Amino acid sequence: MRINYDCMRDILLELEDKPFYDEHLEICSPGEDELIKTLDKYSPQELMYSVRKLVQAGLIKSNVILGYEITNKGHEVLGFIRNDILWEQLRVCAEPYVSCSLDMILDVLKENVKSLIYVNIPPKAGDYYDG
Repeated sequence: MRINYDCMRDILLELEDKPFYDEHLEICSPGEDELIKTLDKYSPQELMYSVRKLVQAGLIKSNVILGYEITNKGHEVLGFIRNDILWEQLRVCAEPYVSCSLDMILDVLKENVKSLIYVNIPPKAGDYYDG
């Protein structure tokens, strides 16, 4: 089965959107049934394969009783993939290279965000500015 990065991204965004605890501080993290129901544009097989890949990458934890939980690394990754424009730009650029690893995609996103931040930081007094 091929890795579907859009599916992986949608799973992370869905998990981020759902509360981990209910109002009684009981764990209510979504499990596979809820993911299959809410992300119905993907097949159950595609979703579960993507969940497996997210677990292997250390972006989420999976527990039969507790459901799915985003790890610290997963939250960091969400900071880069949440923006639809950045994600779409990355998809267009990476599409010819279908063998891109998740780490490679994340590295490209990080560099893209760094360059956007660097370009938008105004120079301090005394800094060389060529523009």
